[in-house]
Amino acid sequence: MPDEFLRSEAARIGLSPPVVGEYACGMVFPPQSANFCMACGSVVARLIYAEGQNLGWRVVPRDNAGLAEAARDEEPVVRRVFIIGRGSNCNDQDAFEARCSSSAAASNWEWRA
Repeated sequence: MPDEFLRSEAARIGLSPPVVGEYACGMVFPPQSANFCMACGSVVARLIYAEGQNLGWRVVPRDNAGLAEAARDEEPVVRRVFIIGRGSNCNDQDAFEARCSSSAAASNWEWRA
């Protein structure tokens, strides 16, 4: 995703990302249930905060006007998570990317538990 677009979307939710390479963005597809959606968001937030990073959420807009009711009932929830800062003990881009990937994998395992 282009940095300019991500920065404009982050600004809409009150975030000001640092320089390129000091923030990350990912897609999250939580369950449709509001309670489960919040629970999944809490798992992601806990893992990111544990790494000494901050985060913000963006609801990704969808246009489901052309979908049948049965398809709308199964339509995924889509959230974009912004991870702000590399956190502690993360000295370079490779380490930051690895940390983001490990946080994503850990959250996936916790959701399934």
